[in-house]
Amino acid sequence: MRAARNHISNGQGKDIVEKLNIIYRGAHSNPLYTANFDGVTWHGNTKISAQPGGVSASSPYNPSAAVLNGWLYIVYKSASSADICCAWFDGSKWHGGVKIKTLPGGISPQSNHTPNIAVYKGLLFMVYLDPGSHDVYTAWFDGTTWYGNTKISDQSGGITPQSALNPAIAAYEDDLYIVYLGKWQNWLYSASFNGITWDGNVKISDQPGGISPRTATTPGMCVYDGKLYLAYGGIMTNKFYTATFDGATWAGNTEISVQPGDIDPASSDNPGMIAFTPKGARFGEELYLIYKGAWFTDLYSCKKKASEWYGNTEISDQPGGISPASGYRPAVCVLAGNPGTQANWMSKLPDATLLGAINIPGSHDSAAINTSRHTPYACHNRSITDQLEFGIRLLDIRLQVVKNDDNTYTFNTCHGPIGSTGGFNTYQTFSSLMDECKTFLTTNDKETILALLRVDDWYNVPKNDPGAYTALQADLAAYPVVHPKAMPTLGGVRGKIVLYNGMNGTTGLGIPLSWEDGTEGKNANSSDDRSYEVYVQDKYDGLPLTGSVAAKLKLVTDAFGHISAGNAVWNFASAVWYGLFGVYIMSGLLSYFGEKTGANRPATFGWTLFDYPFNQYNTDTYGAMSIVSLILDSNFGYANYPNKFNMLSEHDEL
Repeated sequence: MRAARNHISNGQGKDIVEKLNIIYRGAHSNPLYTANFDGVTWHGNTKISAQPGGVSASSPYNPSAAVLNGWLYIVYKSASSADICCAWFDGSKWHGGVKIKTLPGGISPQSNHTPNIAVYKGLLFMVYLDPGSHDVYTAWFDGTTWYGNTKISDQSGGITPQSALNPAIAAYEDDLYIVYLGKWQNWLYSASFNGITWDGNVKISDQPGGISPRTATTPGMCVYDGKLYLAYGGIMTNKFYTATFDGATWAGNTEISVQPGDIDPASSDNPGMIAFTPKGARFGEELYLIYKGAWFTDLYSCKKKASEWYGNTEISDQPGGISPASGYRPAVCVLAGNPGTQANWMSKLPDATLLGAINIPGSHDSAAINTSRHTPYACHNRSITDQLEFGIRLLDIRLQVVKNDDNTYTFNTCHGPIGSTGGFNTYQTFSSLMDECKTFLTTNDKETILALLRVDDWYNVPKNDPGAYTALQADLAAYPVVHPKAMPTLGGVRGKIVLYNGMNGTTGLGIPLSWEDGTEGKNANSSDDRSYEVYVQDKYDGLPLTGSVAAKLKLVTDAFGHISAGNAVWNFASAVWYGLFGVYIMSGLLSYFGEKTGANRPATFGWTLFDYPFNQYNTDTYGAMSIVSLILDSNFGYANYPNKFNMLSEHDEL
């Protein structure tokens, strides 16, 4: 039996809560609404325009939704044109509500119906029909930039899928699947994409399994119980059917009314569907269908748990007192709540613990923050204060040095020198970042923060300008900075910032720490002012064309083995692929830990730095997890995550 997945204690503070979210067009007008279900009670039924963010999202049809990098994205046809729009929710407020053609990428996707999206290999894929055409197109989004807007027939694979309506889309096992109506008929077809090549475009009735599913609109599709599930209305009836695919064979095409459970759901539109584990569920993950009524616009839900179906009940008759209604099936996705506070986790560790013996989560390019949207150089969507509150204790701080007209110096945070003249790659001032650290430690004086300083951009100053270093050292005097020569104990540095100097050998700027750029793993350069070894893995570029994520994951896990008594391991877990796309391994690293029980996982493995460290990934045993929550728990014997667990596919609604 699986553990309940949507209410998970993180052992140190607030729980992480998954909620089933629905996004839908109003019953009689174009504005989009949202509501959510926590496993017991429904909440919301509120226009997006009335929620924080000031975004006005409207469409003549339902949107589609998926979660990428911890944010909820919706795409939808514009209310005033065929342009496809995008909006996103960061857990606190909405952003966007704009046409994709206005976003980075320079593509202009259009459709006369609802586009559908799914997350596959860390990218948001969108599938749709171009206006006036039956050809199926795709576009994809890496969190920063949109690409594609290309017919599948023009992509690798030599297939030409065509449909009367936009296809459903879902990631299943290692492939991306689309299921769609035929161009002129109601037969369902499928095709798949392995990341390089498309395959299929074959009627399901001609595939192994001997079933012949037909429907009038786009089916609902998601992954549940290890299979690809479809839900759809029949041709001569509005009653729902389901079918499944196990990667080789189709099965089912069976009306829900004749399946165990004795319910008879029906609708004039096909349902939105998602796998979700409500709070207190006895059977683990359950399959939810959300749909409009057969004759009216009231929204209903039903669910399958174990082998039986339950529900077929208006949401207005369920706990919560809301009455959502729509003329179309809603978009459905599962979104984890904000990570729980981890402001005092170090306070539970003994004073005598050496810092190198603590598994510490860190943030790479910590101040490269954009809280409203992903940009090419941003690495985080949480402020420094939030990073610290949620458990980060190692900061990688990159500086821009500016010499002012009066010969004083200003220190800004940045991410590399590119774009500094335009200001789009500089972030907060260094002093404001340090103020946040000081304030955090004043409130949480049993914690410590480790910080590495490096200069990425000598803006208008000669490299290694002595005056700049002198000014920086003077600025640091206002903060609780220490730089001991020997590996400190936690008790000796509580309430302090342990500062590392990645710029020069000046001890006034921190403990000297430098290494071979882009190293796959070796000891840092020795220093008379540091009495312990530091092993560094920082391979950030030059990964293989294929298998870059696996290659980076191996470098990170190999570095775990270099921890030893009295030393430190700095392990950078992010990289770029051909200078364009981020390489993130958080899901793979969780899988690495999940393969073993807590007793058999690495007990000590050092300090690991991530981009977007609070992204949530779904597991079969513990629900939504972030790599930060697991690393923190490793310091306490994996008490909250003692059992093996497997990663689940991204939740996608179609």
